[in-house]
Amino acid sequence: RGGGGGMAEVDRALTLYESKRLMLPLLRLRQACCHPQVGAGGIKSISQQKAPMSMEEILQVLVAKARVEAEEAQRALVASLNGQAALRLLAAQEKPQQALGCVGLAAQQAAATYYWEAVQTMDTNKQDIDTDPLQRLHTLYNLAALLKQAAHQAAGAQQDQSNNHNSTSLALPSVLAASSASWSALEAEAHAIRTKYLQQRWLHLVAQQHDFDKQRASAGYNAPPRRPRQQKQRQPRQGLQQQQ
Repeated sequence: RGGGGGMAEVDRALTLYESKRLMLPLLRLRQACCHPQVGAGGIKSISQQKAPMSMEEILQVLVAKARVEAEEAQRALVASLNGQAALRLLAAQEKPQQALGCVGLAAQQAAATYYWEAVQTMDTNKQDIDTDPLQRLHTLYNLAALLKQAAHQAAGAQQDQSNNHNSTSLALPSVLAASSASWSALEAEAHAIRTKYLQQRWLHLVAQQHDFDKQRASAGYNAPPRRPRQQKQRQPRQGLQQQQ
């Protein structure tokens, strides 16, 4: 009897709500099997002026979409790593001055590790994924500053050890310690990115200013001429000094 009730439950007619929920995915599946551009969920709508895309063109569209999604994911990851590094440094600044020595070194080590992981992520994916230049500039500049500080502290620690003094220095992991000597290269790359970005922004500004002047001239608007500045005469003061 229980089995018969189960079969009756399976063989029942679907409600209107259930049929809509079931037919919509089947409709999209059928449209995708006909052509990836068919239907509302297609890649690009088919217009009467253009023929449907070939499978190679569809593959290129899918690859471009995947690349954009990967760039957004990497941008979010690098932003999270940079944020973690900044939080470590900010947390160390809130500690009392008595414990700032050891805590500050640990915070610098953790921050440098996060920055280094961000740089490694961007370098690993640079062949397939474009990196945001401002994000890379931020990461390289801060990492170079920490490695530069570590190199100076290590040099000072060696000098103090030769003088039989106790000192603390930034103890970096083996990977970072091996690259701490190349902080100048990171700093130079950051400077190159900054210079290139400012040059591009400057050229864009000059082009926009040229278009603005051209449109203003075509509209017949002439800016009023600037009045030359007149130098103040100090004759009365000189006369007063002569009288005195």
